[in-house]
This record gives sequence, C-alpha cells and structure tokens, in this order.
Amino acid sequence: MFVADHIFVFRTNVHTLRQAEDLCNQLQGLGLVSRATLDLEDCDRVLRVESHVAVASEIEKVAREMNIYIEELN
Repeated sequence: MFVADHIFVFRTNVHTLRQAEDLCNQLQGLGLVSRATLDLEDCDRVLRVESHVAVASEIEKVAREMNIYIEELN
C-alpha cells in the first residue's frame, strides 16, 4: 500500500482529457509524483498529486511549460 508523504492540490485550466492525461503522465514520467489525478468536472479543474518529496514548485514549472495555468490551493 502506497502512503504519500506530501499531497498537493492545484487549480488548473485543463479542459480536455488528453491535456489532463498528458500532464499527469509527464509528472509521473519525470518522477516528480507517485500519483496524479485531474478532476475535469470540478469548476477549478483540480489536479491532485501525491509525492514522497515536496515538489510543488517543480509541478508548477512543468505545467507552465505545457502552457497550463496552475495555482496551488491551500
């Protein structure tokens, strides 16, 4: 069973399933997160990531490089 040390929640402007899959796959492929999900039905298009290391700034950097608006929610 996986237990994350850190959970981050972000507001995004992702609108398509393809864009959501690309972002989640990119984050996981780079080893930044162990799990990433994006809720396209939520008004804030919430990205939720689980990680063993604190990487919020790296997650934001990757999303911005993909031309995705991202803002960490507290």
